[in-house]
Amino acid sequence: MKKIIVDASGDMVRSALLDGDKPLEILIDPIGSHSVSGNIYTGIVKTILPNQFVFIDIGLEKNAFLNFSERREVRAAPKLKPGQTVLVQVVKDPGGAKGARVTAELSVSGRYAVLMKKSVTPGINVSKKVTVKAERKRLKAMFKPYVARGFSAIVRTEAASAKEKDIAEELKHLAELMETVERDGKHRRAPAIIYGEVPAAVKQIREIFNGEVGKIIINSRSEADNLLSLPGVTKDKIEIYKNETAIFEKYGINAVIEKTLESKVWLKSGSFLVIDRTESCFVIDVNTGKYTGKTSHGKSMLKTDLEAAEEIAYQIRLRNMSGMIIIDFIDIKNKNDKALVRECLQAALSKDRIPVNILDSSVMGLFILTRKRMREPITSIIGKPCPHCGAIR
Repeated sequence: MKKIIVDASGDMVRSALLDGDKPLEILIDPIGSHSVSGNIYTGIVKTILPNQFVFIDIGLEKNAFLNFSERREVRAAPKLKPGQTVLVQVVKDPGGAKGARVTAELSVSGRYAVLMKKSVTPGINVSKKVTVKAERKRLKAMFKPYVARGFSAIVRTEAASAKEKDIAEELKHLAELMETVERDGKHRRAPAIIYGEVPAAVKQIREIFNGEVGKIIINSRSEADNLLSLPGVTKDKIEIYKNETAIFEKYGINAVIEKTLESKVWLKSGSFLVIDRTESCFVIDVNTGKYTGKTSHGKSMLKTDLEAAEEIAYQIRLRNMSGMIIIDFIDIKNKNDKALVRECLQAALSKDRIPVNILDSSVMGLFILTRKRMREPITSIIGKPCPHCGAIR
């Protein structure tokens, strides 16, 4: 049985999705979050640069910026000029010298769906992970009335295992919320916040809760009460943790978090991975280490690569790697072996709720992947820069 462990006792909310005793995913957010990601603001256009970067005052310390060279942004806000007010949503928090990155393509998210305006992204897009044709057809039929009302939607994987009543309730709520946002955006004096995201614990559980989760164990009663607002989360699934031992210590999650800061990951065979992060991508190198194998060299290398493929998919999800990921497997020259490694890697990556694509595997033993950027990697949140090279460790 899968369970979620939530630590809301300190200055951060931390949630871990466990399969048995093994953490699959770990989310970390500040309490009373300084994060503004997901918030919707009415802002004032300040500057439009020749490269089509638009700087907008949304009431934060630094002006937000919007990339108006993207077609979807032009569709969402066809005309922009200095002094004009515009509704925007934060897609990336401010950092360093940069302000928040925003989009004019507004959306409101729930457990089962993301609702947007039809003028921006037309139609109903069902998650590719919903593969049964009859189920895809059923879900599209449920969402169709909202398209008639001027909305478009992304149907999430979790909708496939949900009751129609729960989906209908969430859709009604999201539609009312979007209409309220648009109405308030027209009448509120800019710059001002129109819609703020939910508390950190609710946001995290909404991301990782699904029908396979049988228990949520949390050490804060007030946060536990907030979770009841989520579809599918009932009182019988919530357990208040009362043990004196810190909750993440009790379930061995702290030790796992510490290991995510290490670059070397040992495999059961005695081989190991080396995981490094550069400015532009993650690089994973597979090494034979202590493993020599009892079969031929080729079969030994293939066995190592297959074992590594499983662990790499796990580490990508656990550490929340995103963007471009380059994997250097061991000496894959045989086409059949490469196909087997690719198939194994693809199957392991399919367990990830965040889309991961294998772009290329044609060069020697290199595989090039991309994973959608949803959150910062764990190392960026809890790691510290090395005083010698500046890398986060």
